[in-house]
Amino acid sequence: MRNYKFTVIIFILLSLSLIPLPAFANRETIPMQEVDLYSLGSAAGIYVAPGDTIFVLDQADEIWQVDSETGNYQGFFGISGYDLYDISIENENRVWWTDYSQMFGSLDFTSGQVKYWEIMVENDDYWANMAQLGPLVYEDGILWLSEWQGQYFGFLRFDTSNGQICSYKVPVSSADILLNENYLFALDTKLDLDALLRLDILSGQLVKYSFDEQIGLDANLQTDGSLLWWSEDVEGGDIISFDPMTGVRTVYDLPADQHPRHLSLRGGKIWYTNVNGTFGRLDPAEKVGVTSTLNPVIIKSSIDPICANLGAGETFPASLDAPVIDWADITSTRTDIDASILSYSLPEDAVPFGIAITQADVWLSDAGRQKLIRMPIEDEPPPDDNAIFLPLIIK
Repeated sequence: MRNYKFTVIIFILLSLSLIPLPAFANRETIPMQEVDLYSLGSAAGIYVAPGDTIFVLDQADEIWQVDSETGNYQGFFGISGYDLYDISIENENRVWWTDYSQMFGSLDFTSGQVKYWEIMVENDDYWANMAQLGPLVYEDGILWLSEWQGQYFGFLRFDTSNGQICSYKVPVSSADILLNENYLFALDTKLDLDALLRLDILSGQLVKYSFDEQIGLDANLQTDGSLLWWSEDVEGGDIISFDPMTGVRTVYDLPADQHPRHLSLRGGKIWYTNVNGTFGRLDPAEKVGVTSTLNPVIIKSSIDPICANLGAGETFPASLDAPVIDWADITSTRTDIDASILSYSLPEDAVPFGIAITQADVWLSDAGRQKLIRMPIEDEPPPDDNAIFLPLIIK
């Protein structure tokens, strides 16, 4: 009888050892902190300036500046009078912004001064149309803007030193834009024309790369210096890389519960906020991607810009918002989905949107609860601007 019981116990143990572990077996509690932003606002993108100063865009007409080391922060509101669309950083104390109308400008956090322009030129039929400004990018005194929904001005080049603005006319609905060498890249969300556009800022040539993934206005375009990265943020939830030198696109298909929104790159890995109320990290070196080649289609061999002068702009003081700093400790559950994907939980009702990486932390904006969240990433090496992605690929 004893031998029988022993045999049964051994059999049960062996049987249990053959049962596969659930996919979400590896879990760990991670410390985080969160702090309140303006309760009636709408926290959106997060941006990192040189020196790791953080800027948070609140679309309800406010921009926050955060010291990433101390956690101290301040904001200015009453910037345009409309909902803000996007910001781009000039330095650790000045950002440029657009709203959803024809206005754009800068905000100086040292003085609290706003300087703005409206795209409107008297007695000029071309510039009499109303712009629908969207994403922008600043570099070396030049501001590039794009319409989020428009057919009048397309891409706009504004010289901040003399007020000259030039329009590269093409119908676009840009979700995001960035500069890479002498090219301006844009994610175009127009119906039946989800595509990556490339404008040669020297020759004016416009090229289109069409793809199957569906993207929306929240789509976020990033670069590591060689590859472009974005997410399919409407239905499938894939993360996509694109090599502009070779035309090779690589699609990383994530599990059904992972649906990336905004991206941030660090040390060869892709951090992202998730539509389902979490955030995650993809390691392309551990994930099998599917490659294809996107063939460029020349839309216009060259675009002769139409230029005008908007003058010196108008200035006025913004209103300071300097709340009491009260960071609260919270925790997240990290789930190792597989070797390539980590998923981090957030409190109930969280709606994570923006994400950015500094030397020590991951930063998240939570539009659902109007919170700013930070999580230490001490277990990872600091960012390497020269990091090379070595993804596994299949064709």
